[in-house]
Amino acid sequence: MLVREFISFQRGQDPKSTLGIGQRHLIEKWLEEHVHEANRCNITINNDSTINCAANIWFKSDNPIIQFPDYIQFNKVDGDFNCNDQKLTSLRGCPYYVDKTFFCSRNNLKSLEYSPKQVTNFYCTDNNGKEFSRKDLAKYCKVSYFIRLS
Repeated sequence: MLVREFISFQRGQDPKSTLGIGQRHLIEKWLEEHVHEANRCNITINNDSTINCAANIWFKSDNPIIQFPDYIQFNKVDGDFNCNDQKLTSLRGCPYYVDKTFFCSRNNLKSLEYSPKQVTNFYCTDNNGKEFSRKDLAKYCKVSYFIRLS
């Protein structure tokens, strides 16, 4: 018996993602589960699987993130990146560049390693009693204007 299936691939779309498999599909599914819907329309997944956002990114608080999966790496956010009120133990996967403000308060961070390389404003307070200094941040990040740490 011969079975023929018709799969409609859209021009410019990743065939694996169209089939619901592959890394791009994993990224899309993770973003759907963790990023507020209003922010997802501004997201682009680059050819190298990094993620850009043309506006703000705010994460849902009802499904807290302990760490970003290995396949999640934000690249550039042209707005705010708000990962407040999660359960993050590391900033690995956070964007390399944030055009406006990076928020990472009320998590379980032990260090500021993997902070954005460049950001305008940086807020990081109340991380399980861990206090960070400007010197801690300067090891990883160039901040243009305002910093608020512990």
